[in-house]
Amino acid sequence: MSRNNLTSVWALLVFLGITLFFTYPMSLHPAELVLGRPFDDVFEHIWFLQWFKHALLDLQVSPFFQPDIFYPKGWDLGFASLPPLLPSLVAPLTAIVGPVATYNFLLIASTVGAAYGVFLLVQAMDGSFISGIFAGVAYAFYPNRQVYMQGFLN
Repeated sequence: MSRNNLTSVWALLVFLGITLFFTYPMSLHPAELVLGRPFDDVFEHIWFLQWFKHALLDLQVSPFFQPDIFYPKGWDLGFASLPPLLPSLVAPLTAIVGPVATYNFLLIASTVGAAYGVFLLVQAMDGSFISGIFAGVAYAFYPNRQVYMQGFLN
């Protein structure tokens, strides 16, 4: 394994560990708990994940229209808050682990991905491992992002 690959693995492990720490207790119970308050958008996103799984895998209909919401006209989900590509792509994962665990997995993955992206940017600019780790953590966990972690996957 080359030095660059080893550095990337260490950075990803550091970011994953910090993310799991900052998302406690959800990180210990990913299928049961979510971050956020009852009026945040987290539950809407979980519903989206469940609906897309149900429409694609169970009913085998287009997930872009929900006939039971705003009955009798229905709801066109192409204009909803969550872009339809994400729940479509993770429908198999939702079928396996459920919508709450899928949401939490996506939250953790997006946080680690955000930190790692900034780490790679700093690595390209100055090559310092410590600076990259610090910048990645600062970006992934700055207060505004912490607020939006509680219900905004996009």
